[in-house]
Amino acid sequence: MGNRLVPSTRPDDPLVFLLGPAWACPPANMFEKSLYDLIRGLRNHKGNEREYIQNSLKECRAEVRSQDMDLKATALMKLVYLEMVGHDMSWASFHVLEVMSSPKYHQKRVGYLAAVQSFRPDTEVLMLATNLLKKDLASPHATTITLPMATLPHIITPSLALSTLSDLLPRLSHSHPNIRKKVIVTLYRLAIVYPETLRAAWPKIKERLMNKDEDPSVTAAIVNVVCELGWRRPHDFLPLAPRLFELLVEGGNNWMAIKLIKLFATLTPLEPRLVRKLLPPLTDLIRTTPAMSLLYECINGIIQGGILGSADDGSEEIATLCVNKLRGMIMVDGDPNLKYVALLAFNKIVLTHPFLVAQQEDVILECIDSPDITIRIKALDLVKGMVSGDNLVSVVSRLMKQLRSSTPPKNRQNAGAPLGPDSAPDSEEEAEVINPKAKEKGQAPPLPDDYRIDVIGRILDMCAQNNYANLVDFDWYIDVLTQLVRMAPAPRSVGTELESASSYGSSTLGDISEKIGDELRNVSVKVMAMRRSVVMAADLILTQLNADTPPGHFITSASIKS
Repeated sequence: MGNRLVPSTRPDDPLVFLLGPAWACPPANMFEKSLYDLIRGLRNHKGNEREYIQNSLKECRAEVRSQDMDLKATALMKLVYLEMVGHDMSWASFHVLEVMSSPKYHQKRVGYLAAVQSFRPDTEVLMLATNLLKKDLASPHATTITLPMATLPHIITPSLALSTLSDLLPRLSHSHPNIRKKVIVTLYRLAIVYPETLRAAWPKIKERLMNKDEDPSVTAAIVNVVCELGWRRPHDFLPLAPRLFELLVEGGNNWMAIKLIKLFATLTPLEPRLVRKLLPPLTDLIRTTPAMSLLYECINGIIQGGILGSADDGSEEIATLCVNKLRGMIMVDGDPNLKYVALLAFNKIVLTHPFLVAQQEDVILECIDSPDITIRIKALDLVKGMVSGDNLVSVVSRLMKQLRSSTPPKNRQNAGAPLGPDSAPDSEEEAEVINPKAKEKGQAPPLPDDYRIDVIGRILDMCAQNNYANLVDFDWYIDVLTQLVRMAPAPRSVGTELESASSYGSSTLGDISEKIGDELRNVSVKVMAMRRSVVMAADLILTQLNADTPPGHFITSASIKS
């Protein structure tokens, strides 16, 4: 009997945490299990959980039919817990409704929790619950009013929304701000399934938004709803721009500021005059906020709102500020998420201010060697957009070094060999590409073939960009192409028709090798002085392919098709 007075010592259990320690204690009848007993017993039956759960379900089926409402509520709690681990409780929907109708709050709360967990729009007893929901919405007790408002979003249907709308609207004028806040969020969920909700509720919601004496939590809830609706029909919310701007300038709530910035990003394309108004507060936030989430949303809002692409005199200054802040986000150690979102923003800024992004070449190239493959890919997207004649060699050198470090040992010996005695490097950057013999402390982990193909394709695109406008040394480019043939993860030996059956992967590998061969051909066609060097390179490639192909097999590298 002494155990009955001991509360739960496991607050990590969701229902125990939600409903409090009182519900974790055993019931008055010592032969019946409490929720705590169920959880403890489940943990004590490791390896035999299925049988224990089936026995518990049988007990719950008997208990939930009891006339004792406390016992019925306890059984429902146990059923909710078991439903959370995958056992159906839809059969108990009528008993859930019975507990929901209890006059005692602690029992009623259990009933509403069970309704959230088990009711669906097609639950048969949902029609019977309508009057109960309306009754509790009209309750004089704030705690009781919150129960149906927390439940409605999970079980709402068009007919239920129509029935309860008239009971929810008066709650917008409730004296308790917590009730007003919950009503606003509930009305939004009603509007999703029953759009006429907004027609009836919007005047009162707007009145609350315009009220400068309104509780901040209620205002934040309205901003959240407006933001969610704004991207669907932004024209409808342009008249609110002055009040929303006031809320942004007043500050004090980072979460609400993020929502407002997202909303203004959808409004500025409709009202260009907003750009000039938004620049000062956004600039101030970017300069002063220590919150990385708010900083990123400010920058992202400026980009999406078209502020950087405008002809405004301050756009250049704020672009520089954004780029410098993004650089700082990339340099934060140990946070790959910040690096990723910063690279996302850089990829958008490079479209309007490529010269500013190019100044951050050092930190962006560091991301190319990130252990996170998604960061590498975003950095590659960025590098392609900021490459120029001044940095082409250094960028390609960095990518070639990465490819070489991941080349299988079988091919690494020849992967960086020079083309011939007449093609000595003219700079340190070229020497880095041509001479791979620098000692590595540790071999880099192998890269996926898809990624290596992507890198090779980007190297070719960067060099051939704008009809080779950034290329000043074609000898260097031919050497790079020769090395890429050896680095490409293409199949080189096929001896039978069965082996030569093409698949998606091998087709992709062949395509990139063929693209390298096309580049060699293009150089020979467009640059007459380089034809001799191209022929020598092709001869060297054939010699190497012949050496690597076993006797009696065909050379399959697509680079020789051109």
